[in-house]
Amino acid sequence: MMTNNDELLSQVLARKMELQKWDFHFRRDLYDRELVKLDELNELLDQSGVAEPRDVPDQLLWQATSSGKFSVKSIYNLAFSSHSNHDETFELIWKNVAPPRVKSFGWLAYLGRIKTSEFLLRIGIIQSDEDTLCKFCKKSLESVDHLLYFCKPVWDTWTEILPWWGMQWVPPPTFAGLLHWWKAGIVKSKHKIIWESIPFAVIWTVWDARNQLVF
Repeated sequence: MMTNNDELLSQVLARKMELQKWDFHFRRDLYDRELVKLDELNELLDQSGVAEPRDVPDQLLWQATSSGKFSVKSIYNLAFSSHSNHDETFELIWKNVAPPRVKSFGWLAYLGRIKTSEFLLRIGIIQSDEDTLCKFCKKSLESVDHLLYFCKPVWDTWTEILPWWGMQWVPPPTFAGLLHWWKAGIVKSKHKIIWESIPFAVIWTVWDARNQLVF
C-alpha cells in the first residue's frame, strides 16, 4: 500500500511537524472505504501520545513478553488469557507438534486471515477484474473455506484420510468448523498426537502447492 515501507518513525514524525498533519505515501488513490479508515488512523495517532521526533532508533517490541521479543508461546498465553471461555480449537492449534510457522498459519487460517484472493479483494489489494479464482480448480473464488476445504482435490484428501482412522462424519460447513470437529475426534491417546497434526500437514501442503502455482 505504501511506497516508503522502510521509512523511520522519526521521519514520519518530522514530516508531520512540518506539514501539521499525518502524511503517508500510498501507491495509489484510496477508495472511499479506505479514506474512512485513514481518518480513523489519523485520529488514533493524534490520541496516541506520539509527539515530537526524538533521536532514538526505531525498535520493534512485543508487549506480550518482558523481553520485548516475539515468541509463539507468548501468543498462546495471550490467546488463553484473553479468552476465559476459549474453545478447544485453540488447543488443537497451539498445543501441537507442528512447527511454529505451521501453527501460525493454522491460526491465521482459522481466523480467515490468510492471503487468499478473497481476502486480498476484501481489503482492496486486488480488484474484482483480476484473477481471483482458485488456482487449482479455476471455478470458485479462492476463499479460506474453498481453498483449504471444499476445492475438489483438497476435499478428496480430507475424505480419503478419514477412513484410515475408521471415522465417519457429517461435514462441517466451514474450515473453522472442520477444526472444531477434528479436535473432538475420538482416537486412542497414543495416536492423538498424530491425529491432531494431520489438519496442519494437509493445509500447509495445500498452501505450499498453491503458492508454487502463483509464484
